[in-house]
Amino acid sequence: MKRYQCIYIIIILLTGLMTFFSGNGLFLGLLVLEIVFPIVLNVLLHREAKNIFVEWKITNSCVEGENLEALILAQIKKPLVAGSLTISIEAKNHLFHEINQQILQIPIIYGQKNYRVEIPADKCGKISFCCKQVVLWDFFKLLKISLPSLLNTFSIVYPQKINCSLLQKEISYIKPMEGQSVPYQKGNDRTEIYELREYKPGDDIRSIHWKLSSKIGNKIVRESGSFTQSERLILLDVSLAKKTKGYEIDLIRACIATATGFSQKLMKENISHCMKFPFKDRIYSVEITDQATFLQMLDMVMGTSLSENYNRESLLASLQDEKTMFTKLYYITTYEKVSISDFRRFDGVEVTLIQIAQNYEKIRYVKQNGVDVIIVPVDSVFHDELKIHV
Repeated sequence: MKRYQCIYIIIILLTGLMTFFSGNGLFLGLLVLEIVFPIVLNVLLHREAKNIFVEWKITNSCVEGENLEALILAQIKKPLVAGSLTISIEAKNHLFHEINQQILQIPIIYGQKNYRVEIPADKCGKISFCCKQVVLWDFFKLLKISLPSLLNTFSIVYPQKINCSLLQKEISYIKPMEGQSVPYQKGNDRTEIYELREYKPGDDIRSIHWKLSSKIGNKIVRESGSFTQSERLILLDVSLAKKTKGYEIDLIRACIATATGFSQKLMKENISHCMKFPFKDRIYSVEITDQATFLQMLDMVMGTSLSENYNRESLLASLQDEKTMFTKLYYITTYEKVSISDFRRFDGVEVTLIQIAQNYEKIRYVKQNGVDVIIVPVDSVFHDELKIHV
């Protein structure tokens, strides 16, 4: 926009020079007109700015890789000199801690009130849109007037869908008869059911889990949790380093899509399960039994920030110490140095390790020390079929 202003100033200077050296009255009149024109334009633009009403609506959700559609409503009666709107917005991705600045250019057309603009959504997560500035430009892009900012809004970008198939094992788990006890199952006593998170100043010192805290070196707080009736547990293990590279972001996106896609497949097959994931400073747990609880989990994952620093050992130790009821554990991670020996603590539990990796060409299925290991190349997550035994 400054380019047009600079060009206009140059024109005035050239006209002034020609008037000075030629002494021609025609150039003098032209110079006066060029000076008066911005003044008249400014008066008319302020007059129209008082009668313009601008608001926006952004689609509530979309799938990663698609575009969010922003509907700009600009109501103005017979625009005379108003030419365009410039809307500066700040888009914050809560999941990946990213803040992007975007500028929307909206041309004002006589008789048109609705303007549609597409906003790229290349990463999943909850996106908060904050309007920083709304500027009304004249038709010649010489003058501008600031308008009231628009209300903040948000949208949710969901992960891409994956092609996942569920395979039944020859020997499936047999549910116990009524009255029978099963090892490692969570009972109906709420004192045996709790969630774990890191200690914060102000927490009751009596809630500290001293045994687990001594193992991992950090103070861990135990608080009441919810009942679990699922035999299957999906553990999503991802974290965001402070200096995360581009390919690592792709790994995290693929890992989240794999976990949520697998959960959705289980839900469609009416297989109840539990999803656990570490975000921010605690470990979240969601019981998924139907479409409503699945969407609740999905919105929770998308709207929570990835942890930048958490202890992976505490994540595994929490499962062992909770006496959880699951008999099948699906550990989905981008961590390359996962040791099979880490799963020896889960006696009587069928463990499936799904690792999203970088330097592989196709999906690999192997078995190591009783653990089903599936190595999924990041490029294959959204294209190839993923087969998981349930």
